[in-house]
Amino acid sequence: MNVREALNHMLASPLFARFEAALQHNSIFDVLAVGTREVSHAAFLRWLMNPQEGHGAGDVPLRLFLMRAASKASPEGGAVSPLDVDLLDFDGASAECEVHVTGMVNGKDTPGRLDILVTLPGGDGSTQPLLIVEHKVYAEQSGQQTEVYKEWASKNPLNQPHLDGARQPLLAYVCPDITLQSAPPVEPFIVIEYADLSAWLDDVLAHAGVSERARFLINEYKACLIRRDLFDNPQARERQEELESDKQCSEAIKTLKASPTELRGFDGHVNRHAKAFKRLGIVLSRVASRGDAATVVRLRELAEPVFAGGDWGIQGGTGSLTVYYKPLGRSVRDAFGEAELNRLGKPYLQFYFTRPENEIGVLDLYGGIVGGDGEDRKPMQAWVKEFCGILRERVLKNLDNKAKRGNGVAKVRFSFAGIKDTADDVAEAVHEHEAELRKCLSVMEALKAVIEQWGATELKPSIQNNFPGVAQK
Repeated sequence: MNVREALNHMLASPLFARFEAALQHNSIFDVLAVGTREVSHAAFLRWLMNPQEGHGAGDVPLRLFLMRAASKASPEGGAVSPLDVDLLDFDGASAECEVHVTGMVNGKDTPGRLDILVTLPGGDGSTQPLLIVEHKVYAEQSGQQTEVYKEWASKNPLNQPHLDGARQPLLAYVCPDITLQSAPPVEPFIVIEYADLSAWLDDVLAHAGVSERARFLINEYKACLIRRDLFDNPQARERQEELESDKQCSEAIKTLKASPTELRGFDGHVNRHAKAFKRLGIVLSRVASRGDAATVVRLRELAEPVFAGGDWGIQGGTGSLTVYYKPLGRSVRDAFGEAELNRLGKPYLQFYFTRPENEIGVLDLYGGIVGGDGEDRKPMQAWVKEFCGILRERVLKNLDNKAKRGNGVAKVRFSFAGIKDTADDVAEAVHEHEAELRKCLSVMEALKAVIEQWGATELKPSIQNNFPGVAQK
């Protein structure tokens, strides 16, 4: 089967038509052009979370969302837990959008506006914050939004008669995919991705009390989330499986995927059906989408089981990958407090791998600080440089590479033959570099062991030795 025959078969196939239709479903939110407006998303979620609204589910949507969020929150942070949610009385609960608040950040009163604030009545007739939701569709947090909300929440605890003491309100950051955010929220915000949001909506729909009108709106909203193309579309997945299970369609897809150059003569057809073809891995030429790098995507897949959760966090994974060591941040927050760290600067220690260029990919392990005020940053900078130097001596014993200057621990180079720029770094070729990516992962694992050993035995004593005043507190 040649390219022309493959295209003729695909475009005439009812299976392909059904698959393409599943990808193109528009919700009422999209038709009204509000599907990308954060205020519209927040308004709908507020309506569903408010027990007093006419959706027929009472406090069930709010309780289910809180359970989901509380299960993700750190038990050490003092936030509302699932056990607390189970006891809370939601009679009188209220949800509002666009609530103006002020939080002290870097010594200054900084204004902010909460997308959603859910409150419970207090014993003295006041209201107490239970849940704060910040929702981002495509934009990212501006300035220090989540810092402001965190600071405000810390000054406004939840005190309810059914609880054995004050609790911190839950802070939820809703977005399509956190890996696409270059400025993630500060802790203790927990992340609710659209896949989580869709699962919550399914739980709400399972409740018998939901009205028919509310069911229609919830299903339309779910379709709006799917249209963001950032989490799985079950209907499209099912249609794709049917298409790829058909013998002739499968052969046509295989031919088209293997012929990006020949497809240039049919670019009008490919562009007309670009969304469906892209989902099937059929592209006109070797051009990476949106600057994504297949090598970075694959390295994240390999690193996830090793680093996700626990003492490590992962960010990025399309054009670059960052893997950071969380105990460092926790230890300095415990020692100095948030306000003092805003003055001194917040230290970090992380791996960084960006897309290969000129057939070379570089894995960096380095430390630094974020923020701080002028001269006040120098003690923290000196300490970071010191512990990076200690780690550098240890890791270089096992690595035949040069250390990076300054706050760098190690810089390791890997060979990616054939990848000279982004256009070469595509999914069709990444399997050729699997061995090199696994070699990169093995280096990360070796360095991980060194860092964790240092963190478990020397991190806290190092803070006390370098900042004697902290040790006296």
